[in-house]
Amino acid sequence: MSDGERSGLSPWLVGLFGFLLYRRGRRRSDERRARDRGGGRRGPLRDVRLRDGRNAVEVMASMFEPEPDGTDVGTWRRITLDGTDAMQAAFEATLTEVAPGARSAEDVPVLLMPLGTRRRVNAVDVYATGGRLGQLPEHAVRAVGESIRATHLADDRPCAVRARIAPQPSGALGAEVLLPETFTPGGSSTGR
Repeated sequence: MSDGERSGLSPWLVGLFGFLLYRRGRRRSDERRARDRGGGRRGPLRDVRLRDGRNAVEVMASMFEPEPDGTDVGTWRRITLDGTDAMQAAFEATLTEVAPGARSAEDVPVLLMPLGTRRRVNAVDVYATGGRLGQLPEHAVRAVGESIRATHLADDRPCAVRARIAPQPSGALGAEVLLPETFTPGGSSTGR
């Protein structure tokens, strides 16, 4: 080997490898600290054990519902959810929790979770006690998707509204969600 040649790894490659190891260690340390504080997760979802021993998820949510006198609310409309037959188990489980033995239920609280990019909400998933019930249809996402996300981010918790679960003509269960004209951060809420 001549004097001008070096063997081994390049210094910048060693530095990059060291930096990646450092970041990995920091990430694990942050996760461990979050678990030790009892959070385990960041955001509105927390693991909870119910009195009967079942695991559950505690969700802090802003509940939007019409005022009794109808003032300062705007227009409320029922929107039928887009879903598949695979979601029937979530409907059944939700009915078991909110209306045991019934095939329909009114005023079921559901969570609205906006999905998309930083600039655009592409879909809004709807969740209830039993799991994912489906998505809001495209016209509803266009109408209220951005205000759902703005409210979700401002309040640091998901938005919730009332829904109705009932059998459809086909016999499968379906849901209608009561949506306001717009969502407003700091609106009427539950759970605080």
